[in-house]
Formats: sequence, C-alpha cells, structure tokens
Amino acid sequence: MRKTPFTPGEYYHIYNRTILGIPEFKEKNNYGRLLQAFLLANSTKSGQAFEYLRNNKPTSDVGFTLLLTNALEIARSGEKLVDVLCYAIMPDHYHLLIREVKEKGATEFIRKSNISIAKYINKNKERRGTIFEGLFKSKHIDSNEYLRHLSLYIHLNPLDFIAGKEWREHKFPGMK
Repeated sequence: MRKTPFTPGEYYHIYNRTILGIPEFKEKNNYGRLLQAFLLANSTKSGQAFEYLRNNKPTSDVGFTLLLTNALEIARSGEKLVDVLCYAIMPDHYHLLIREVKEKGATEFIRKSNISIAKYINKNKERRGTIFEGLFKSKHIDSNEYLRHLSLYIHLNPLDFIAGKEWREHKFPGMK
C-alpha cells in the first residue's frame, strides 16, 4: 500500500528518478517517447492505443504522425484517469502536478507510462529491467499555497538545470 493514498478530485505531486541518475531523457527520442507515453496512458483505453501503435508501423503512405493521431483518438475515447496540470521532464527524472479524476487513476496512469518508456528504452539499448528507482514518489497537495509553490517549482526546475540555481539570486532592475 502506498504511503500517499490517492483520492479523486485531489491534487498530487508525482515524481520519479532514473536508476543511478542515468540521463535517459537527455536523448530527444526518449524525451518525446515519455511525452507520448503520458498522453496515451491517461485513458481507460490506453491498452488499445498502445496496441494500435505496436501493430501499425509507419510506411511511406502512413507517417508516424498519423499513427500517433489515431492512437490518441483511441485513448481519448476512453475515460480520463488524471488531469495533468503541469510537468517537467529533466534528463534523469520527471515531475507531474496532477489531479486524480478516476479512482486508482493516478497509479494506473504512472504504471502504464513507466512501463511504456522502460520497454522503449530497453528495446533501443538492448537491455532489460527497470529504468526507474523503485516505485514513483507522490505527495498530496493539501493547500492552495502548496499548489502554487509546486507549480512554480515544476516550471522553474528546467531553468535551474540550464542556468544553474544562481539565476534566481540575480537582482533584476525594478525588483526588490
């Protein structure tokens, strides 16, 4: 049983880190594939959507964009599991701010997303096993102040990585 039980209508910070801090999402294809997994996994019909992509490969007549569009339509025909308010994908981890829509939706959404990206990376790197450090972590958002703080934290996380944390300490004209 999870330390943080999920309840429909409540907000949560979800995050997970790759094993050994390996920067799996620094590679553009892995980054894009994780985004794709988040989009497709957020549905009660995600299994059919992932199956559609597995069984239909891009050809000269049907490009990947059309296949992905069709898979997304399949996923959208199901019930949504969570609302994703914001996210940040860093080279070795991700953060999501979500609201659970369907009971057990958060756990199902993350489970399907993590399995999908692990299969993709393992296939391309010819290896097996998990790519994440154990189970994903989660924190319940219990106040509006925490919700605002977390949203800001998630949005600024990539800037901290790119510019270094010292950019926040810089005094800009007009700021006190």
